[in-house]
Amino acid sequence: MNLQQEQSEDVVALPPGRAAVAFDGMDRPVLTAIPHGEHDESTKGASAAPPLFGSRSRLCGASCRGEPCTLRTMNDAHHRSLEPLHLIWVEAAACAQAMGMAAPAPAAGVRAALTALAARDLECTLVYAAERAVFARDALMRDEVDPADFAERLHAVLSAELLGTEPPPAADRRRHTYANYRFRDVLEVIQRARKAAPDGPHSYPEHEAEWASRGLVLTGTSGADHRLQVRALPGYGPEKVHARIGDVERSGLRDAVAAVTGGMTEEQVRRAFALACGRARGCARWSRRRRHEWRGCAPGRRGPTDEQTRRRSPRRPATPCGGRTGRRGRSRTGRVRRERRDTAGGRPRGSGRRPGQGRPGPLPRT
Repeated sequence: MNLQQEQSEDVVALPPGRAAVAFDGMDRPVLTAIPHGEHDESTKGASAAPPLFGSRSRLCGASCRGEPCTLRTMNDAHHRSLEPLHLIWVEAAACAQAMGMAAPAPAAGVRAALTALAARDLECTLVYAAERAVFARDALMRDEVDPADFAERLHAVLSAELLGTEPPPAADRRRHTYANYRFRDVLEVIQRARKAAPDGPHSYPEHEAEWASRGLVLTGTSGADHRLQVRALPGYGPEKVHARIGDVERSGLRDAVAAVTGGMTEEQVRRAFALACGRARGCARWSRRRRHEWRGCAPGRRGPTDEQTRRRSPRRPATPCGGRTGRRGRSRTGRVRRERRDTAGGRPRGSGRRPGQGRPGPLPRT
C-alpha cells in the first residue's frame, strides 16, 4: 500500500489492536480495531491437574481410581509391558486361559523385575499387558466370550501369580474358552465312550443336561456322528485352530520371541517360553504341545487365509505364520545337528536308515 509521509507516521503510531487495511480495488484504506482480549489470556482460570479426570481403564486398581495417572506413568507402564520376556509370559497365560488350563508362573527374573515396581506402576503395567493380549484375540473370541470378562480374569490371574496369592475362584474354567476349545471336554467324553464301546451305541445321560445348557444337543447314537456334530458348530473349524494364540503381530509375540532368541524356529520358540516362565508344567508344557505350530515360521510372513487352511489336511494344520506342520516343517539346523552327532559318535553318515534314505554306509571289505 502506497502511503504519503504523514500517513506512514500515523500508521506506525497506531496503538496495539488497530491497523490500516487495504487491498486492490479499494479507493482508500480502512481503519480497523480488534479488542486486545487480555482478560481471556489470564492464568486465573488455568488448571495444572492431569488431563484425566478418572481411571483410564476398567481394569485399573484402587490407586488409579483415587488419583488419575500422569502421562509419564502411563507411558512408562506401556513400555514395561512391551518387554519381551514380560510379554511372552502374559501371552502364555492368555493362551492357557483360552484353553481352560492353569496359567504358568513367571520366571524368577520376570518376577523380580515386576515385583520391584511400586504398587501403582505394577498395576498399570499389568493392565496394559492384559489389554494387549485381549486386543489380539478380540475378533476371535467375541462370538463366544466377553472380551471384557476375559480381560478381568486374565488381569486377576497375572496379579495373583506375581504377588503369590490365590486368584479369585472361577466357577468354571470353560467360561473363558472359545473356538476349538469351547467343547473340548465334550470331545473327550465322546472319545472315552467310543473306546469303551467301539461298536456303540453311545449315549451320555449324565452330561446331556449340562451340554444342553451350553446350547449343545447331540442326535443319534454313533460317537463318530456326535464328534462330527461338534466339529460342525460355528465356533469350531480348522481355520480357528490358532484362535487361542490370536494375532501375533498385534500382540507383539513374534517380535518378542525373535528379540529373546534371535529367530522363530522350534528350538528358539521353546527356549523363549522357557526363559519367560517358571514352571515346566505351565509355559514349557504349553510350548511343547504347541511348538509344532511354529515350525517353518519366519518374521514377516503372514498367516494362512481361511481358504488355504481349508484346503490343507486336518492332520497337518497350518502354522500361525503360514508354515506347515509335520516333517516338512522341521528346521534344517536340527537335521544338520543330528547328522554331525551321528558322525561324531563313530557311526557312518546314513547308517541305520531304511533303504533309499540318506547316504549309504561304507562298503564292506573283501
